[in-house]
This record gives sequence, structure tokens and C-alpha cells, in this order.
Amino acid sequence: LASGSYDDTVILWDVRSREPLATLEERKWQSVYSVAFSPDGETLVTLSSDYTVYTVIIWDVRSGEQLATLERNYGHIYSVAFSPDDETLASGSSLGTVILWDVHSGERLAALDGHTGPVLSVAFSPDGETLASSSFNGTVTLWDVRSGEMLATIQGHTHEVNCGVAFSPDGETLASGSDDQTVILWDVRSREKLVTLGHEWGVLSMAFSPDGETLASGLLKPTVILWNARSGEQLATLEGHTDTVGSVAFSPDGETLASGSWDGIVILWDARSGEQLATLEGHTENIDSLAYYPNVDSVAFSPNGEILASGSWDETVILWDVRSGEKLVRLEDVGFVSSVAFSSDGETLATGETGGEIIIWDVDALISD
Repeated sequence: LASGSYDDTVILWDVRSREPLATLEERKWQSVYSVAFSPDGETLVTLSSDYTVYTVIIWDVRSGEQLATLERNYGHIYSVAFSPDDETLASGSSLGTVILWDVHSGERLAALDGHTGPVLSVAFSPDGETLASSSFNGTVTLWDVRSGEMLATIQGHTHEVNCGVAFSPDGETLASGSDDQTVILWDVRSREKLVTLGHEWGVLSMAFSPDGETLASGLLKPTVILWNARSGEQLATLEGHTDTVGSVAFSPDGETLASGSWDGIVILWDARSGEQLATLEGHTENIDSLAYYPNVDSVAFSPNGEILASGSWDETVILWDVRSGEKLVRLEDVGFVSSVAFSSDGETLATGETGGEIIIWDVDALISD
């Protein structure tokens, strides 16, 4: 009998005597999830993981030697972003690495290493030359996209930058939000702190309006706050959700704000008056399931503002008609989706999920089907 354990070991047992025959040592911090014998009993296969790297090892049962080791990085994908020219996709993961991908071929172009914790958010500057990434260790890093060189590491938060990073439309200001209850606005050139927006709760999401004048922040409570991005003045408080606001996004014309919440609901707001325009409830269909997580962790408008994409931990992505509030497409069994992003022409949608998979979708094909 073979047994695998979270103590990093596999034990081979004599079934008659109940005594251990051998202990196969896994690497430190590897938890063994599955074991299986080959039909002839000569070989054992084990699947183990340290939560970022999944390892398959083939063992010789008689000698206990490792015959082969297969590894794959499945780090949780927390954020994806298209470059302005739609040629490159950036992803941030629990492995602490930012990866740049060729959108058309799926080829991995570069791995940007420098964070000492999981990368929670990535964002391209409007000119596409700089990439910002935020980390669980409370730092924000700026990268040169062409060379992959690290330009600067910005420190100012006291907790993880879980809300992420966002460039203003003119590329001169960078916003970073944190569980330390602040959003900090930075001068991109000097890396100096411009304004600190203080909140009574941790900040989980934020977005600039298209004109750069307003910043929306979603909190670890059922609240969205609108700020003057220049003065730091609080403009409005939007309340309508019943749980944490995991995502916010402005429409391209700046007239509408979408907020996605852990209550499974997406709300559309009038960005000027703060009036609630519509409630979109497609992620609440399986709310009674014990294994159900309705958290809407990402929302994104298409460039023409006609479609809204929402990704949830219910393993679905929904495309919504913004005018009618009707569902256009419901994509199922796509994992716990934590990030969605449209290409600048609106023809492509990228989704990232916590199992480490990034999927590129043809939007027109989805809608026509």
C-alpha cells in the first residue's frame, strides 16, 4: 500500500504486517496529493505541490529511486493586462514573477523577476513603454517593457498592495491601493508621493476615470468611494452592495461606473450623480451550493462601452449588454476568475484564473455563438 501525506512523504506499507517498508522523501514543503501504482507494480507515480509548483515523480518501487521528475509552474494568476498596441499580455502570479506573453502566438516573451512576494496587479502605461506591478510585500515596481529592466521600486504602503496599480490616462500619475486603508498617487517621473487618499477600510479595487479627474475605490466593505484625483477630495460614497467590492471600472466615456462585489452582484452607477442604474445578478445562480463562491473579482468595459465583462469565483465569465443589462454570453467552468481585460480594439478578451490558466477569447465569436 502507498500513502501520500502533507508531511512531504510517501510511505510504502506491508499490508499483512502493517509495517512501513520504505519512506520516499519528497522535497521540503511538498504536500503529496495523489499516488498510483503502475499495472505491473514496478513503478509508483506521485503528484505533489508546494502550492506554486506541481510535481509529478515516477519512482522505482523496489529501490525507492526517482526515475523521472516533471514540474510545471501553476502559480495563481492574479492580474492580466494588454499592452496598448495589443501585441503583449502581462500577467502577475503567486510565484512573484511578471510574465510577458505574445498575444498572437502565446509564446512567453520575458519573465520579470524582482518581487519577493506574489504579484497582485499589473498595468501598462498609456504609451506601453512602462509596466507597473504591485506585490504582496507592499511594494510597487516599474519595469522597462522593451528591455525587461527594473526601473524602480516604490515603497510607501505598510501592507500588501492588493488593490493593485493604475496609470492615469496621461501616464503621469500612478495610483496604488493597499490593505493599509490608503490609495497613494505617485508622480511617475520622480517617483514622489503626490496625494494619499485615506479610507476607513482596506482598499481592494480602484480605477481612474477616462479624463483622469476622478478615482474610484472599492473597499473591504460594501462601499465605493469617488475621489478628486488631483486634490484628494472625497466626492461621493456609493452604497448598494452587501459585501466587499472586489472590482471597479469606468466606461470609456466616463459616464458609467461598474462595481463587482463578493455578493456576486455587478452594479452600474451614474458616475456623475452616483445614482444606481442597474443591478446585474448572473453570478448568483448557484448561491445555495456549499462549494459556491460568488465573488466578482474583476469587471472590464469593452472599448466601445457596449459590453461589460465580469469574472467570478463561481468559475464563470459573463459578457453583459451595458444598455439593456442582459446577459450576452455566460462562459462556464473557466476556474476561479480573478482578472478580465479587453484588447484595445475590443475583439479579444483575456481571462486569468487562480489555477494559473490564462485564456484568450474571440469576443465576436462568443457573441455570435
